[in-house]
Amino acid sequence: MAPSSTLAHRHQVSERQAARRRGARLREARQASGYPIDAVALAVGRSFDSMRSYECGRVTPPLDVFYALCQLYGLDVAELLEEVS
Repeated sequence: MAPSSTLAHRHQVSERQAARRRGARLREARQASGYPIDAVALAVGRSFDSMRSYECGRVTPPLDVFYALCQLYGLDVAELLEEVS
C-alpha cells in the first residue's frame, strides 16, 4: 500500500472503531436507564431497526436524536461521548 492509502485506511479504521464505541456507549446508557430499546425508539421517534443501528455503531444518530437520547437517559452530551474520541 502507498503511504497515503495506508493513512487513509488507518483513518477509516479509526472512524469505524469510534462509531462502534459510540454505539456501545448509547447501548450502555440505555441499559443503565432501564429502558427497553423499543420504548426508546418510540420516545425519540425512530424505528427499532434505527436504534439497533445506532447502538451497533453502523449509523450515527442525527444530532436531534442524539440530544433526545441524552435527555431521555439524563446525561450530558459530554458524558455520553466520554472515552469515545
